Amino acid sequence: MESKIISRREGPDAVVEINSTIIGIEITHLYYDNEEAITGGMPCLAECGGFLYLQDTLEDISGIHRKMVGFIKGKGFRTEKLQRFGYIELETKEDCVMGKRGEKIKGHEFHYWDSTSNGETFLARKPLRKREYPCICSQARILAGFPHLYYYSNVDMPYQFLSACAQSRQERLNE
Repeated sequence: MESKIISRREGPDAVVEINSTIIGIEITHLYYDNEEAITGGMPCLAECGGFLYLQDTLEDISGIHRKMVGFIKGKGFRTEKLQRFGYIELETKEDCVMGKRGEKIKGHEFHYWDSTSNGETFLARKPLRKREYPCICSQARILAGFPHLYYYSNVDMPYQFLSACAQSRQERLNE
């Protein structure tokens, strides 16, 4: 499994090998073979737009459903108003690439899109309301969901992700 990033800013000759990926909102300046790398076991943390990018399809603002990576079996679609807006505390419902069951981290959400597959690895709780809902998809070394995580609220969780990245790199070197 070899993954490369090609940056539009640097041109087609600016290629670097990567050992993991964090896909956020600003992914439009990158082209890379995500599907092969992710299905091959490369660690991936995808928040919000990155989460939508990993789905089967994504509805654009014109209502056209565009093919995406297809790693997550779901469809992203536009809504008329903000979805699950505000601060949340997330708790892992099962072990995942960022930690063991029961660990907590803070985050927030603000998006006009939703998905047919929001995941169930974490339970999100609104701090000032009695509202909670499942979120974030997890498979092997992949964690993907709408919430933007606040890593300083539990530094052990991103450390676990970095450990998975190091392990993935070592496995590739041993091949």
